[in-house]
Amino acid sequence: MQESQKISNGVSILKGKIALVTGASGGIGRAVALKLAELGADVAVNYLSRHAEAEETAALIKKLGRNACVFSADIVSEEMVRKMLAEVNDRMGNVTVLVNNAAPELSLAEFGNVPWDAFVPHLNVQVRGAYHMIQSVLSGMKKERYGKIVNILSAYILQNFPKKIAPYIVAKEALWGLTKAAAADLASYGIRVNAVSPWVTDTEMAERVSPPRFKEMVAKHAPLGRITKPEDVANIVGFLASPESDHLTGVNIPIGIT
Repeated sequence: MQESQKISNGVSILKGKIALVTGASGGIGRAVALKLAELGADVAVNYLSRHAEAEETAALIKKLGRNACVFSADIVSEEMVRKMLAEVNDRMGNVTVLVNNAAPELSLAEFGNVPWDAFVPHLNVQVRGAYHMIQSVLSGMKKERYGKIVNILSAYILQNFPKKIAPYIVAKEALWGLTKAAAADLASYGIRVNAVSPWVTDTEMAERVSPPRFKEMVAKHAPLGRITKPEDVANIVGFLASPESDHLTGVNIPIGIT
């Protein structure tokens, strides 16, 4: 059994693996990066503009005894992604765990008041960006005949009537389609592509865009009586990144809802 497949209380389950997390300067991205480090992976921390926060994520990873490097790249740009992956490979090694978490700022507006231009940033970052990231790691994963890709969706795509977030929802639905297509085409190379769909999560972005008492209302109606935390999402992503989920591909796991 390979070292990365040995499980000792979960500590070394990803030992020897290199993970790359987009949008890892805070929120869900930071929690995921830390979880993967706890499981033994070295982590490439991607960010767009929040350099200090990305460095803080890397410092927290290093406190866990793992290696971490920060990489600034706009994942919408194919050229920047290509350069970032070359640098990651040179400084850290071959990426076999990719988590597509990056997303633009969420804003609330009724559909009739949403111009098409409001859809473009979400489609660019969450779909085009994820596509660029997946394409960039494929050659290395195919060489290893193994890889784990996890896309962060939203439980809103599982609801019948998500209100006032059309650009966000359309992009997440498209990312789910990308997830299924990639899972089908890459399975023969040993590459698993899955997704998680967290319910409203207690992050800075959610705090900025939510109306007063929104978190309390969400917690009141949640099955477990509390709002989802970034660590809740990270735990499921850690499972999907690990060998324990090797027989799963093309699945979307809801978090915080029934």
